[in-house]
Amino acid sequence: MARLIGPDEASRTVYTIAGGALRSAAGLIATIYADEAATTPANILTQPGGSTISGGQVTVDAYSRLPLIQFPDGVDTVYAVINSGPVVPLYARTDDRLDTVTAAASAAVQRSNHTGTQPANTITGLGGAATLNVGTTAGTVAAGDDARITGAAADAAVLHLANTEAITGDKAVRVNELRTFHQALANRHYAPCRVALIGASTGEGVGVTAYGRHYFNRLRDLLRARFPVAGVAGGENYVGAWGAPAEGALPAYTWPVARSVGTGNDNSTGWALKATALSGATQSLTYTFTGTSVQVWYSQYGGGGNFTVAIDGGAASPVNSSGSTDRNAKWVSGALSVGSHTIVVEWASGNPNPAYIHGFAAFNGDESAGIHFYNGAQASKTTTDFVSNSAEWAPRLATIQPHLVLIPLGINDFSSSIPSATTLSNLQSIIATVRSNTTTNPSIVVVKSTRVTAGTFAEPFANYQAAWQAVASQDTGGYAGSSGVALLDLAVRQVSPVTDNTFGLFNSDLTHYTDMGASLTAESMAAFLSPR
Repeated sequence: MARLIGPDEASRTVYTIAGGALRSAAGLIATIYADEAATTPANILTQPGGSTISGGQVTVDAYSRLPLIQFPDGVDTVYAVINSGPVVPLYARTDDRLDTVTAAASAAVQRSNHTGTQPANTITGLGGAATLNVGTTAGTVAAGDDARITGAAADAAVLHLANTEAITGDKAVRVNELRTFHQALANRHYAPCRVALIGASTGEGVGVTAYGRHYFNRLRDLLRARFPVAGVAGGENYVGAWGAPAEGALPAYTWPVARSVGTGNDNSTGWALKATALSGATQSLTYTFTGTSVQVWYSQYGGGGNFTVAIDGGAASPVNSSGSTDRNAKWVSGALSVGSHTIVVEWASGNPNPAYIHGFAAFNGDESAGIHFYNGAQASKTTTDFVSNSAEWAPRLATIQPHLVLIPLGINDFSSSIPSATTLSNLQSIIATVRSNTTTNPSIVVVKSTRVTAGTFAEPFANYQAAWQAVASQDTGGYAGSSGVALLDLAVRQVSPVTDNTFGLFNSDLTHYTDMGASLTAESMAAFLSPR
């Protein structure tokens, strides 16, 4: 018997397309075929149970997933059709081989029929080693504590664990999809491994009670602790010139960059589509950090305003932001002594137009090593916002050159009634933009959220979950033409607050994480991203 169990997690979720939008396939009948031409129903069995499934027909569950089945003998691929739609291949879960279990059970039974007093040459099924003596010369077998093999055994155990993790679905290490990130992580002792976030409110920190408790900073701390570099503490890295940590009755806290009265926020330019406009006397930004160097990121454009930069009350350095359009402009400090520093960016006369300051990138001994983090999240943003304003944020990727890009976008699409089919195409466009503006071929992680935000909207939430799944499964930009997009499924890790918020992962708005929820999300991300 050589039946395998499937479909695997990458092919189990299915959906339909109607009216240009992705639709949940929940409750529909799927016919499973043995051939790609979809002419012969497959000989499949229920899992568990092993009962025959008549006509190869199964029902899609409430989460738009196909049920687990036992594939035909010796087959690792079958084909599904729903509502006369296209033929879709389904792949077996390679870590659930029933034939391996059956063989092991058979061998156990055979061994149980042998007694310890039988001569070895009368027992069937024994290999040559079973009839040899222990020794260190030719024609003998090695003992378990033989110095020649103890190290090799340890290596084999590690290899087995790595291979198991690489093939066990969403919770596994995604070898191809995360290849660039894992290689950069291994090289962190000699060059920075850079992580970028393109997201919305929970990534920015809406809902938590203090700056630094949002999941991206928690993820930073977890990965740096898990993958340290001797002598490298690591800085804050990027922080936007402004933030919107409070919405409605949610907790409020102080953003680390202080703005003087009169400064204006621009939410359509710069990394995270954030900038502060300095346009008059006494208008300034002040940022205190612990580190050894700092950068000021700003926009350069025709007629751009002047500003000055001063550190720790020292002499002010003038900067003219007028010139050819450049959303990747930056002022870079020299080396600073280890410790706390305060940088002040202030408007300067000479040009009536504003100077647009995006934010600050601070380093603490990690200028040339360690793991860098660049938060590009802004509350309320949708995939459409990032697509339509790509010329404003994408140029900064030339500086960041990320090895990993996290994209937890789509929740606001759902609540704003942006069609799920548009969300799918927008996410694919954002990924294409990232790739075209970098030379690192970064690993991409799209985040599949659990159901949040109570209420009735234009489309079922399952349609957006299907869109996230499709982004990963349809991508071909990874290693050797495979997918370069990994899908982090938070829906299997977090109970929907709309159904049950007993654990307190979400605030009363049932949308934004509490401190606990943000920490859990960071823990889930760290486990998913780790190569070990």
